[in-house]
Amino acid sequence: MTSVLLLKLAVFTLWTTVLVPLVMFVQRRTPALQQWPALHWWLLLLSTVPLWPQWQWPVAIQLPTTFWLDATQHIGQFTAIGPEPVLTTLLTYDALFQILLFVIVIGACWHLLRLARQYRQIYCLYQQAKPVAWSELFANDQPLPVLKVLNFNLQIRQHGLALSPFIFGGRQPVLMLPAYFWHFSNRQRALLLAHELQHWQRRDPWQLFCWRVIVAVGWFNPALRYFERAFCRAMEVTVDRLVLTAQPEQALLYGQTLISSLKLCQQQANPGVASFIQVAGDDAGYRQRLAALFQANTPSIRLQRWLPPSVLGLAMLINVGCSILQGQTAQPGKWQLPVAVAKVNSGFGSVSAVRNHRPHQGIDFAGSTGDPVLASEDGVVVVADSYSLNIRLGNTVLLDHGHGYQTLYAHLDRFLVQPGTKVRAGQQIGAVGATGVATGPHLHFELLHQGQQLDPTSKLQWSR
Repeated sequence: MTSVLLLKLAVFTLWTTVLVPLVMFVQRRTPALQQWPALHWWLLLLSTVPLWPQWQWPVAIQLPTTFWLDATQHIGQFTAIGPEPVLTTLLTYDALFQILLFVIVIGACWHLLRLARQYRQIYCLYQQAKPVAWSELFANDQPLPVLKVLNFNLQIRQHGLALSPFIFGGRQPVLMLPAYFWHFSNRQRALLLAHELQHWQRRDPWQLFCWRVIVAVGWFNPALRYFERAFCRAMEVTVDRLVLTAQPEQALLYGQTLISSLKLCQQQANPGVASFIQVAGDDAGYRQRLAALFQANTPSIRLQRWLPPSVLGLAMLINVGCSILQGQTAQPGKWQLPVAVAKVNSGFGSVSAVRNHRPHQGIDFAGSTGDPVLASEDGVVVVADSYSLNIRLGNTVLLDHGHGYQTLYAHLDRFLVQPGTKVRAGQQIGAVGATGVATGPHLHFELLHQGQQLDPTSKLQWSR
């Protein structure tokens, strides 16, 4: 399980890394997509396809009637799941895989603790901030602007750090304003307030928090940070556009206000607190944001309507396609010998009084108790017990190899595999024994196709 999880995480990282340049190319061809925050949630969904559980394609197992006699448990109408992906895992690497998984978990915990510490700093800042009434937001010696707010159920507090205004809190949101807010004119204050109130109405602070958690948990995947930054840029541009929709004549003043606010924040940076509630920006991002104030690039309604189901459909198609591919195995050719030394006691079709003069349906390989029993071909363990099949077989392992082929290993002293696990050709699956009805230690080996026993003699590789 550890190796499978690590493989999924590796494929997830690789797939997301490949997805980033594709997204950048599409956004360059369609600039309006850069101003659509919801797009990045759909892209995140598409990037997680490698982590989705694979569809299980049941394959009916047909077994001879003699296998069902005296069965006491488990098998009524037995089905087995098709082969899982071929994994290059060895038992000797299990410890290394566990260490790698431990490092990933510890890294995620460390980043989450760092996020919690930043949240704690914001909470302390909130406790130290001074409450402000709505009536105190504007200077009386200047014309009062018109500020449209749908709901005034919002606390306002002033703090002393050089941070952009932001919304903090969950059930009871709080608008946190910096001291430099009162240095602006009433019209500039109204624009800043309108910007934050749009964030609040769009639930952007909660979305940003979710992105912070996702990046912290997936810290090993750098592409997630790209999606987070792209979402933040699109979020800010969208809010800017909404603010100016009702008052387009304020575009120049709005841009000047944003530049002044950003300069004040950069001069007195507070990285520990700012990284939690503010968008990490660069000069290119600021230029893009300011340029968007005077452009009309917005994603069309038709694009917003059809792109999400298209992305979801593509994700499901990829998942189903990978599930089908993982169930495809090559047609078996030559089968490996199930024992190291091929000494045959009883061949296929031989008649003996021990079997009531019935033709032998397999090959008995001589051996000593404890000799390794090997898988003849890649496959999935269907049975590994002493009671699912005929009790005369004793400890039994049944492997399914796809394309209707199965191999059976009976009278084992013990088995080293569990049902549902993938095994490789030549991998030890048990040990020679004399369980069930047996005259002495040996391996009873059968090759079946579509429920019919085949003579394995011509199909086994007798020379190693």
